[in-house]
Order: sequence, then C-alpha cells, then structure tokens
Amino acid sequence: MRQMLFAGLLTGLLACTGCFTNWHGEPELKTPSVVTTASKAPPLVRPEQITPENGHQICDALEAEFTWEYQQRMLTSR
Repeated sequence: MRQMLFAGLLTGLLACTGCFTNWHGEPELKTPSVVTTASKAPPLVRPEQITPENGHQICDALEAEFTWEYQQRMLTSR
C-alpha cells in the first residue's frame, strides 16, 4: 500500500515538473520600458507670495511642488 502511494505521489510530482521547468519554450517576459515624459513643473512658491488670506492655497501649491519633485526623482533614479 505504501509503495503504491509513493509511486502515485512520485508520478504526480514528475508530471508537474515539466510545468515548472519548461520556461525556455516561452518568450522571455520583459517589463515594458517606461516612457518618461517631461511633465511641467508647478510654479515655484516664493515667500513674498504668502499672505494670511491665501495661506491654504500656497500650502497646496507647495505640496504639489514637493510631490512633483519627488516623482521626478523616483523616475530618474531607475
């Protein structure tokens, strides 16, 4: 009984090895090249632009500037 179970298990494993080792027949999986387009930078925030009335808008613009710069660094670091 053990020999039959072992033979069945071994046959199953040998049958599956072709699925995992037959990669040479498939074309190589290549990652698509990333096309980097130069996006336009948001306008720079200057200290003289900040007033109590537009503080929230300037904060959003400054955050957009930092985000854009971070994204550009991540794209060029590869």
